[in-house]
Amino acid sequence: MPPDDPRKAPVRPKARPAATRPGASPGRGGPGPAPRPGARPARRPGAPGAAGSRDPGRNALVTGAIFAVLGAIVLMVVRTLAVQHDKPAAEAAAPANHSPEIQTLELVLSRSNVVARAQGHDIDGHRFRYQYRWTVGGQLQRARGASLSRNLVSPGQTVEVEATPVDRLGASGRPMRSSLTLDFAKP
Repeated sequence: MPPDDPRKAPVRPKARPAATRPGASPGRGGPGPAPRPGARPARRPGAPGAAGSRDPGRNALVTGAIFAVLGAIVLMVVRTLAVQHDKPAAEAAAPANHSPEIQTLELVLSRSNVVARAQGHDIDGHRFRYQYRWTVGGQLQRARGASLSRNLVSPGQTVEVEATPVDRLGASGRPMRSSLTLDFAKP
């Protein structure tokens, strides 16, 4: 092959130990390793294009670009905070929570209790429960569950229950009332 054939890879000289390179000293503090053949020379501080360049045109361009980026970031943060400031923190961070609704409420007599049966739904799909408030003859009762003992009711008295749906996030819906006048003899 001819010597300038492009298929022939150039042969690089093997690296020699530091002590055998010209201008290198075997100890510390010497001029350091010799540059590799074909490597770019290091830029001198203050040379055009070097870090810390004294070229005022380039420095102004870089500084302007940095301030433009920082200005855009500050503007985005200010706009985000302004939007969130108009809303309560819970609304800004999470989607709205809707209150559950009662569809039906009825009172049913069992052998020993008056039982409230409520049905409803939550459009968010959250699990929910009912809070009950019972009155007998206009007097508030201590019972808080879905049933009231028949022993607390005399024949001819009106039993009223108010059920309020509450989801797991604490949103409560509109309460619903149901009443029943009992015509029975106590066992």
